[in-house]
Amino acid sequence: MTGVQTCALPIFTLGYEDRYVGVLGYRTIKVGSVSYRTILSHGQSAGMDQWRDAKKLVGIYPDADVVMLSHTHEMGWSNMAKMTSETSQKRIHFLRTGSVLNYPRYAQQAMYQPKVKGFTVAYFDDTKKEIKADISGDRL
Repeated sequence: MTGVQTCALPIFTLGYEDRYVGVLGYRTIKVGSVSYRTILSHGQSAGMDQWRDAKKLVGIYPDADVVMLSHTHEMGWSNMAKMTSETSQKRIHFLRTGSVLNYPRYAQQAMYQPKVKGFTVAYFDDTKKEIKADISGDRL
């Protein structure tokens, strides 16, 4: 498995720092012999369901394997099963990238709860399409 700090992946690892304006779109990340179709987006307000924007993006990019989002400054990892035909399904992984901010003024003024600092680290298997994630935040 190959580990990647997900907040750094879209910006630096893939070389898109000059183009990052909130939605990077659809990229394929090849790890060993496995290709992961990945959606990279800043995300938007998720309300009570922190994965709402991820589910919306799966509707736009139905072949996606991974959805990476920031916006909420939280670390997170989840997945959902999606039917690909009448008899088969696949698993789509959702990642919230985390943050290095302390307690920014806008968050204080809006009375948002402070968030734990740190990054989600995603581990992409290089032999089969499988992802694991570390959301402990111990990587600062």
